[in-house]
Amino acid sequence: MRSRRGYTVLELMTAIAIIGLLAGIAVNLYTAQQMRSKRAEAWEGLSAIESAQQYYYTQHDSYNPTFNNLDFDIEGGRRLSLTSYQGARYVYQLSQPWGSKSYYCIATANLDEDSWPDILEVYDTGDGS
Repeated sequence: MRSRRGYTVLELMTAIAIIGLLAGIAVNLYTAQQMRSKRAEAWEGLSAIESAQQYYYTQHDSYNPTFNNLDFDIEGGRRLSLTSYQGARYVYQLSQPWGSKSYYCIATANLDEDSWPDILEVYDTGDGS
């Protein structure tokens, strides 16, 4: 009887296929987690805009159409125009599409270098809902 030394080609290919499958899953999970962590800036920024708009509304009975007089700032950010603000990754754009008792803010970025931008938004249509 011959003693067996080493592994067969089938065993090696099976092990390589399993390692490849696990690596593929790990890369997808890592990429998704990276996107989630990069979106934290937008969630923080939009939350700050929403709070600032609510405060402004209690003082003036209307929302602020620009970033002027709106207590909003992101570390490392800068104002591009009256209605646009550049954060570290996202550009925030503020508007009032439904009148002075409404506001709409959209945060856009291209986080993963594909043709689809990452978009988050916060708004109040002013209809009481």
